Order: sequence, then structure tokens, then C-alpha cells
Amino acid sequence: SHPGTPDIDYNILEWKKYFDNQVNENYLSYLVYSSSVNDLMKIISSKSLKGINDTLKQQTYLTDKGIEALNYLLFAKKCEPFATSTEESTDENWYYGNIRKKMTKPEFMSTAKDGNILYAATKSTDIKLRIAYQLVRLSHYGGFNDDAIRYFNTYVEPLKQKTLLYYYALEQKGGALFNQKKFAEAGCAYAEVFHNTTDRKIPCYSSFRISNQMSFDKAILLCKTPIEKAALYVLRGFNKFSNGLSEMKNIYVVAPNSAYLELMACRALLQMEHTAFQIPNQYSDKNTFPLMNITGKAYLQKAILFTETLLKENKIKRIDFWQTYLAHLYLLNGDYAKAQTTTQKIKSTDKDILIQKNKTEFCAYIGSL
Repeated sequence: SHPGTPDIDYNILEWKKYFDNQVNENYLSYLVYSSSVNDLMKIISSKSLKGINDTLKQQTYLTDKGIEALNYLLFAKKCEPFATSTEESTDENWYYGNIRKKMTKPEFMSTAKDGNILYAATKSTDIKLRIAYQLVRLSHYGGFNDDAIRYFNTYVEPLKQKTLLYYYALEQKGGALFNQKKFAEAGCAYAEVFHNTTDRKIPCYSSFRISNQMSFDKAILLCKTPIEKAALYVLRGFNKFSNGLSEMKNIYVVAPNSAYLELMACRALLQMEHTAFQIPNQYSDKNTFPLMNITGKAYLQKAILFTETLLKENKIKRIDFWQTYLAHLYLLNGDYAKAQTTTQKIKSTDKDILIQKNKTEFCAYIGSL
């Protein structure tokens, strides 16, 4: 989201859809996050909204669909203590952040049993999926990794609903696979969630840990689509020890028109600029523009060669992006005339491309002086 705009709650947007856009987001936020167990039980048992907090007075909650949602929320609130962080975590768990309330096996069995009964009694596929998600998450956070994977395979998959909650559940399955040291399978799950959600990208990046090539190759084979393979390369490419250019080449092979190729290109460019625009030592008489060491220069020249080839091969659709990118690489390389010639070829209606084109062109002009 842009600076100054509030974060979007995608879960609440899913609830809004479920209630056919009849309830506004603030009321839904209250229902999902703040409503009391007593109020929910009162509405379910009396099938009436009398004596209930005004924020909950929505007629749609009394329909069959509404009552199923309220029953689900009661179950979710029962699972919440085991999923909510209470204190800082210091161990090397798959997730960053906080420790959750520890769950005994009997507590788990009893809570999961309530979920199983509710799942069987629920008609709405959307609500069934939410119950299944709670069971996968409950199992994973409780340390019952086999149960988490089993619930995903038997409760989530058969619903054939690739909606947001499916990916929330898949992320939890990824965590359980990681705990079982099945790193390739976990990596593949994270790549799928990373690609298909907006709000789970950073947690998936944080959880992604594949340290050897063998596991990575296996994860690539497990990915079902070229775009998921590209997402996996991006997850590895954002690792601080990675080589952005080699990941660009990998992505180009599987998905030349994916936004991930452009994302990785920008990442590689950032690394190159970091090297190029170091502040010269105040005692040095070499105050060149830009400044680059031999290794940085060699990397930059490989990036130029790759981008020139990519433009020649013509597999990409966003030619204006890649021309602008190439012009900027020429600028970093000190080829000011080439940078200017390339920017003059760019024809685009994209405002951001035109802004960048003008900046690069102006810098090349200054450099040439």
C-alpha cells in the first residue's frame, strides 16, 4: 500500500463477500475481532438481536448463512489463545516473533474434536474452509505437524476452493512441513502462497529457508506452474547472499513475462547502484562518476549483455521497461552516449517509465559533460 493509506484487511474483505456486501467493514471487523463469546452465543440460541451490542445488530446474521458464520467464530475464538503470541520468541522457530500459549495433547484433542463436529455439520463451503484453516493452524502451532498436514489434505484440498483462506491454510502446512525438515516441500508451499496473496508475502519470505541446491532443485520440480517456479527464484533472490542476475536468468527461462523478472531486475540494479555510487574517499583524488570496483564492473557488464540479449530475443512484452533498464545500465557503465541513444528510442504511455527515462537521459547528459 502507498504511504499514508491504511493497510487493507483481506480477511475482512472475504467476510464482506460472504455476506453479499450487506455489512460494512467496520461492523465486520467488530464481529470478527471484538465480539464477545456471550453475545455470539445469545444470538445463536435466541435467533434474535434483542439486548445485543448495536454494532452486531445485522439482520443477515440471523439467516442460516449468518448462524453458520457465528458458530464458526465461536470455534475460532476457542482456537485463538493457541494462535496468539504472548511473549518474544528467542528460538530458531520457522516463524519470527512471539511464543504462543502451549497446548497439551488433551486440550488439542478436545478443541480439534469440536472443529471436526462443526466441519461435518456446516453446509457453506466458505465456512468449511475457515474451520479447516483453524484446524490446520491449531495443529501446526500445537506442534502436531502430522495432524496439520492431514487436516490440509483431507479437509482443505477436497473443497477445491482456491480462495484467500486456502492460501492461509497452505502457509500453515508449509510451517508444519518445515518443522518436519521437508524443506523442499515447505519452500514450494511458501512460493505458492507468496504468489497468490498480498498480505502473506513478507511472512513467506521470512519463513523461506532453503540452504542447499539439492533441496532447491527438488522444490522447483514440485512447483506446479512456471509462475510459481519464478516466485521460488524470487524468494531465493531476495536473500542477501544471492546473485540477482543469475535469478533473473532462471526466471527468464521459466516465465519471461512475469512481473517477478522485473522485480528481480530492480533488485539487481539496486545492488549495482549501491556499488557504483559509493561516496569517494575524501583523501582520494579519483572523484569519478560512477565509481565501481573490478568485480562490480564485471557484474554490470554481464547484466548489460543479458538485457541486450533479452531485447533481441523478443520474448518479452514490456519492451519500454527493458529499454529503460538497459539505458540505466549503460549510464552506470559510463556509456553516456549509448544511454542517451537508448532513452531516445523509448516509446511508452507508462508515466513511471517516462519519469525514469527522463532521469536517466538527464544523468547521461550530465555525465557526458
